[in-house]
Amino acid sequence: MKYLNLGCGSHFHPDWTNVDFVSTQEGVIAYDLRKGIPFDDASFDVVYHSHVLEHFTKGEAERFLEECHRVLRPNGLIRVVVPDLEQIARQYLKALDEASQESAEGTANYNWILLEMFDQVARHQSGGEMAAYLAEENISNESFVIDRIGAEGENLIKLLRPLKNQLPPPFSFNPETDNFEEVALKVGKFRLSGEVHQWMYDRYSLERILRKTGFTDVKVCQANESRIPEFERFSLDVQLDGRIRKPDSLFVEAVESRPNYWRQVFITGKTDIQPFKILQLNTIDIGGGAARATYRLHKGLQQAGHKSLMLANYKLSTDETVCLVNPLPELDESQKEAFTTLQTHYINENRTELSNTLFNFPYPGWDVSQVEEVQEADIIQLHWVAMFQSPQTLKRLASLGKPIVWTLHDMWAFTGGCHYTAGCDGYQTNCDHCPQLKEDKFNLAAAILQDKLDLLSGVNLTIVTPSYWLADCVRKSALFKHQRVEVIPNGVETDRFIPIPKTKAKEGLGIKPNTFTLLIGADNGNEKRKGFEEMIKALEVCLEDGRFFIAVQQEKIKLLSFGIPNDQLNSLKIPIVSLGQI
Repeated sequence: MKYLNLGCGSHFHPDWTNVDFVSTQEGVIAYDLRKGIPFDDASFDVVYHSHVLEHFTKGEAERFLEECHRVLRPNGLIRVVVPDLEQIARQYLKALDEASQESAEGTANYNWILLEMFDQVARHQSGGEMAAYLAEENISNESFVIDRIGAEGENLIKLLRPLKNQLPPPFSFNPETDNFEEVALKVGKFRLSGEVHQWMYDRYSLERILRKTGFTDVKVCQANESRIPEFERFSLDVQLDGRIRKPDSLFVEAVESRPNYWRQVFITGKTDIQPFKILQLNTIDIGGGAARATYRLHKGLQQAGHKSLMLANYKLSTDETVCLVNPLPELDESQKEAFTTLQTHYINENRTELSNTLFNFPYPGWDVSQVEEVQEADIIQLHWVAMFQSPQTLKRLASLGKPIVWTLHDMWAFTGGCHYTAGCDGYQTNCDHCPQLKEDKFNLAAAILQDKLDLLSGVNLTIVTPSYWLADCVRKSALFKHQRVEVIPNGVETDRFIPIPKTKAKEGLGIKPNTFTLLIGADNGNEKRKGFEEMIKALEVCLEDGRFFIAVQQEKIKLLSFGIPNDQLNSLKIPIVSLGQI
């Protein structure tokens, strides 16, 4: 888990990311939290801040909590500690009654509670009257004061007593002798410095602002209670000796919550038959062929009356029915470095000439099994989920017990890492000694496939392929040979892809009616399996024919290309019309 401590001061734990306005020692990041929180969305599982919120104005506090919500992962936890206005007010009323009865102890307690209530709000210089009170050699109600402000207050007393004679006198302003502008500037700078309290909170007002900024499940707890795993070992609110650092505090925890897309996007009407909630999982929403096929299916299901949401790890569209996944893998720096090294050096830089199609290590994976929309779905449909899902996260997804359909757009799901086997049939047994890796001393492909077999063999899936060829490969695979396999071609938008006469189509592209056109294309023409190399060789043979060569010279033959063109296309002496990516 990743933990964030904001406004930590000198009290922090090295296992946390610690931030304060000023860094006084190593391990603390200096940043002005009034400007936001300097981390990406969904970066942390836990956010904690103690006696920070009251130093912001109401507006600043709301923006600060919105920032806390932003950097929390879905269902992440926030723990907020502030001076407890209700507790102070109740102590004030009690002390008032006792002081009114001429109790010396009650009077001393009354004097202290007034300082707790007002001094840090009203003071015009550092320390205020509270510092002078705590610096006294003999505090008549010292035990009461320490019970109120805890171990941290006791340490403050020990610090201030030797400095009693160095403390500034109480603030005063004499309009006859003091320069108003100078004093006003000095006081203004101090009051904006961050020391004073700009607002106070009780359990009602703190819950209200937390809910307003997107948090749910707000709960008041004791100093030694928390939903943060092993919170006690960090000694943030309770010291190792069991003493509470700031007993005058209100301790509140809440859960990060985001809009539920099923309820935000779809309005349920009263019908005899309720539509299915179908969740599409794809690494990206509209970038690449698999993503476009997934997105077309997603929109088609909506047009057919079903509730379809798309869950993606990268979002390029503005479609409100596409949800962006934020629960990042829990990795430390050494794990990140290991995975990056493995993918970059062991795989990408270690490829043979057999294929240049993607080869992906299946880890880490994003666990989406606890995402609310996933748990509410009736059907889960997986698509191209490389660099998104791992065998472990897929196993967790299957543990929800929901029907899972996996539409394959290449071969990665049932291989040891390659997206296209280039004629190798190792996936049918064990992917031993992968021919796509120059050196494979750890037999990586075999280990990956074995991991998939160990974790996914018992999972009940329906496999869908867009072609009979891919379906035949699936039925021969070691991983999916016992699963149900169906062939369903990819769909297209029939209101967009409409047949029109050739002459009209050529006219729209600025091509003469009698020109012979050859259409070629792929998402990336430089991928070997796309066949551009063979096509170029065939055209080179054609150009050796005089009649073909003359027709090219007279622009009676043109080449149409869509997608990213092959780098060698320009070497052909044939006019090319590039259509770009469609």
